[in-house]
Amino acid sequence: MNNSNNINKDKEKKKSESIDGRDQFRVVITDESNAAIEEVARKVNEGFGAGVVSKSDIANYVFLNLSKSISDADIKALRALHFDDKKVLGTLLRGESELPDDLKKAIRAHYGIGDREKKRSATVRAISE
Repeated sequence: MNNSNNINKDKEKKKSESIDGRDQFRVVITDESNAAIEEVARKVNEGFGAGVVSKSDIANYVFLNLSKSISDADIKALRALHFDDKKVLGTLLRGESELPDDLKKAIRAHYGIGDREKKRSATVRAISE
């Protein structure tokens, strides 16, 4: 099954009941994010006698506006926060091309194998053949 089918099935599983004819989904946030939403709710509702703005209202407002205004710098920052070295290596290993030379050197250096040792073992191997 391809990845888009898995995503669609996950969405279906995560849907909660429809309220006011609109589908609703759940998002898990950190304590810090929750505190930030509560602070915004306090500010918005302070002195506002014409209604009440809930945390869900604020989250929906933020998400809808973020999708319109997110910059390339924001995307880069998010990617940097969630960068996974092991995932990158797995992707590189599954690729058909060779590893970049600087990565090969870094791997060898990590294991204490410099260019001299590599050349020496290649010479020994050539002599023994």
